[in-house]
Amino acid sequence: FALDRHGFQMFRKACFGIFFRSYKTMAKDIKYIAEIKAKRLAKKQWTAGHVPGKIYFQVIGNGSKGSPKSVYFYTDQNKYLFNCGEGTQRLTQEHRMRFAKLENIFLTSLHWDNIGGLPGACLTAQEMGNAGLTVHGPYGSDLLFQSADKILILNELNVLHSDCLKVVQETEKYWHFEDPILKVRYIPVKSQKYTQPEHREPPLAENFDRYIKERNFRRYDRDASPPSPKKQRFKNSPQEDFLQLAICYECSIQPKPGALRSELCVDLGVPAGPLYGQLKSGNDVALPDGRIVRSKDVCSPEEPGATFLIVECPNETFLDNFLSVEDFTKYQAKDKNLDFIIHFTPDKIVNREEYKKFMSAFPESTYHILLSGSKESSGYLGVNRAQCLLNLLDSNVFPYLNDTGMRTNLSESDAAKSGQVVNGESCLKYHLRPPSKFDWESVPVLKKNEVISEALEVPGFTDALRGMNNQIEQLGDLHPGFESHSYPKITFLGTGSCIPNKTRNVSCILTETSENLFFMMDCGEGSLGQLIRFFGVDHVDQVLCNLKCIFISHFHADHHLGLFSLLLERRAAFLRLGKNFESLVLILPVNLERWLLRFNERFHRIEDDYDVIWSEKIQPHYEQYNERKAKNQPSYLKLKKSLNLDVATAYVKHCFLAFGITISHENGWKMTYSGDTMFSPELIEVGKGSDILIHESTMEDDLEEEARVKQHSTTSQAIAVGKEMKAKYTLLTHFSQRYAKLPIIEDTMDEHVGIAFDNMTVCPKDLPKLHLFVPPLKLVYHEYYKDMEEKTAKKLKSKEIMGEKIKELEKTMKTKTGFPEDWDDKLNPKNQDTV
Repeated sequence: FALDRHGFQMFRKACFGIFFRSYKTMAKDIKYIAEIKAKRLAKKQWTAGHVPGKIYFQVIGNGSKGSPKSVYFYTDQNKYLFNCGEGTQRLTQEHRMRFAKLENIFLTSLHWDNIGGLPGACLTAQEMGNAGLTVHGPYGSDLLFQSADKILILNELNVLHSDCLKVVQETEKYWHFEDPILKVRYIPVKSQKYTQPEHREPPLAENFDRYIKERNFRRYDRDASPPSPKKQRFKNSPQEDFLQLAICYECSIQPKPGALRSELCVDLGVPAGPLYGQLKSGNDVALPDGRIVRSKDVCSPEEPGATFLIVECPNETFLDNFLSVEDFTKYQAKDKNLDFIIHFTPDKIVNREEYKKFMSAFPESTYHILLSGSKESSGYLGVNRAQCLLNLLDSNVFPYLNDTGMRTNLSESDAAKSGQVVNGESCLKYHLRPPSKFDWESVPVLKKNEVISEALEVPGFTDALRGMNNQIEQLGDLHPGFESHSYPKITFLGTGSCIPNKTRNVSCILTETSENLFFMMDCGEGSLGQLIRFFGVDHVDQVLCNLKCIFISHFHADHHLGLFSLLLERRAAFLRLGKNFESLVLILPVNLERWLLRFNERFHRIEDDYDVIWSEKIQPHYEQYNERKAKNQPSYLKLKKSLNLDVATAYVKHCFLAFGITISHENGWKMTYSGDTMFSPELIEVGKGSDILIHESTMEDDLEEEARVKQHSTTSQAIAVGKEMKAKYTLLTHFSQRYAKLPIIEDTMDEHVGIAFDNMTVCPKDLPKLHLFVPPLKLVYHEYYKDMEEKTAKKLKSKEIMGEKIKELEKTMKTKTGFPEDWDDKLNPKNQDTV
């Protein structure tokens, strides 16, 4: 076919568009996801008639502080998730529980402890090519997805919602959900305060617009009336609608067909071949001589599947109705077979005499697995191992974690639990097929001495440590200025991007601006757990009460999904310490406040827990052109008074309404945080002369084009920003999860540059020595580092090959259409590679 001049130019741009989208981005594109989805569907169809040979359930987390409350039900073919607390995604990644083949999630209630990890889990399931996902639970589970419609982009994942109460009311079937592996019966349990929720759309959009006007950010009239009280904005309490219903589940595994006994087939004269398969599948067959052979005559008896209950009694208002549920009491008869019960019921209810009596009424053969949070249990082995290794570099910068739930040994008495009541621990397995038994060896155990000895055995590592310490001693007190200050003290709680992995959680940085006063920058999923593991259960309440401000850079999920659990736990901390509650200040983009208000309206009441400063209103240029200054507003004055500092934001080049921030303390120090960004002159301007720049460094230098397409920065670009800003020190963070242990960097780092790790805490005196940590780390992570360099080289080679193919295609098209070789230069002499 022939192309005119305009058509050829469009064709060329289309080719480059496909090239950049498919080969120059980190995320899996739509085409790639579709390919994975097709493969998974084909495999599912191929295994449809097969009987799963392995079935077990595994505790992801038991709900103790810093741990999610979730259980994974695994089979060879399908996977099922019961509750999805915040942090579920990270533990499943670390312990290879994977969301591939996950098609059903069952929720016992809509408390955030049960659903906090659902957004991240769905995004990961989409990336893995899952065809669809059904969320079973109380009415309102779909509102989480509606509330996060701008955050959860699930175009390639079909999410369905099963309103369990509605299904129970409208169907007479005993089993409300059934597939070839599992049968599930929904058991609604209502609170005494329960009222039938209205099936309506909450009037949020209308109220949000009115709310904006009331906040007087669109009108700057000094005589304007103050905003109306918060409690008048929304009439309906979310607790009245959605938190007064719990769903318990009766589950039964489909029976396993009996094995075909070939000797009986031979005795009956069944010829070898397809008839064997039909008999094994349970079908009767006719022989050539007219005789009928029945399947049950040549197969062993089928093996009945295990039966178990998943239950939750959220609080005292549910207890009477919970104890009288007939679906529970029928299994208390001695002739009933019930293998186990998983209790999501909180500890304060489990310890009540009525509940203990309920548990003891079941047969002695029934196991009770408690996920009440009473026993501290941590499955975060990877981050603990990493901290043990990093502690060898500097015990002050990398202190041991206060993770009291991390096991350091597993005794024989632990492995052989007596009695039928078992405290569920992270990663504990209970095998249902082959024969039922607990697998305590799956519980992670931290062996510090083993980690340390392995590191010290690495050739050259001990000498590198000795050399590093000598260089640190030579530094001495060469820096009497800013480096002599005790604050700010910066603790990195999350230094990874996109999704969490076992050593790097998503973005979160805690800054102690002065003694016992804290400022947080970004709050990705699992930040509360990181906080608890770092400070310990006993001290974290004090930190939460003294947390005065949280800055959220932009609305991408990996920067704010941990905010809700932190706000809820912060209020609980005030109660535990007997202090009068004080709200904190949130600095965030205006589009993120809509998400907060939706959460407040539909799930938990948090509107009194925070005061808002919109990021766009505290930019320096904004202040210059508005009579009514945002910095004269009560929220800003409160921030300034509580932390003794000023803040200013700057637009950065990443996404709509993305901001960086600069903090200027009254003691004279200045710190700038970039958030996610490319090279941004506005950030450089507002951060001029910073003592510390914390800048994202998502990509290595060889992947500069990927960084440009994804609107992130490379290592060299981040360092260049620090130099142009004239920052004294630049700390690199927000690494792509491909660099889980160590990013790819130059052998000799600038002495004013440091690499951030999770659970690293630094004050000014530590900054001059950070660059000295790199050589020992490259040695101890030698194999990993070498592997990453090979992967990068392979990736670059693939791009080069694709680039050559596109050039050949262009040349072929020019020849077929008769265009001259220099036609491109005449059409578009500049920016040839612009898409």
